Amino acid sequence: MAGKQDLESAWVTGGAIALAGTAVLLIALLGWGRWWPGLPEVSAGPFNVLSAELRFDEGPPRALATREEVRPVVDISYVGSGEIEGVFELADAGSPGGDAGYRELRRIRRSVAPGQHVQIRGPALPTDRPGAHRVRFRLVSPPRVREVAAAEYAVEAPRPVPAAMAP
Repeated sequence: MAGKQDLESAWVTGGAIALAGTAVLLIALLGWGRWWPGLPEVSAGPFNVLSAELRFDEGPPRALATREEVRPVVDISYVGSGEIEGVFELADAGSPGGDAGYRELRRIRRSVAPGQHVQIRGPALPTDRPGAHRVRFRLVSPPRVREVAAAEYAVEAPRPVPAAMAP
């Protein structure tokens, strides 16, 4: 059982931490962080997406084997807080160029707190057809921004097994 001195010490330490945490939060909310390096800068302004970049979870694009799994990841930088809504879309090999060639893979909706960056992992991309494929993340909301992030991946055709090596 804790003694009176232990409880008083814990209260004083906990109170100091709470007070320090409140001070950091107030400094950040009031925009004073620019005078104290290392403190987060929190924006009280309107929610806005600054940029969106698409990459693959396994690193840079490369030729994939048929049925090998790959997923897109969109890195979104923003200010303020709000809701991000977007669509992962795919244009298969041989589809027409422009928006007409894309089909929806998955629609996402994510609420984000004040911050600067969020990563959203997309669905597994189809790798059952050989050729070059284009995937993109089209930002739907916030409405002031129409950011599109795109990347390509290629699926190799399976190589035939020589007759001498076949079982």
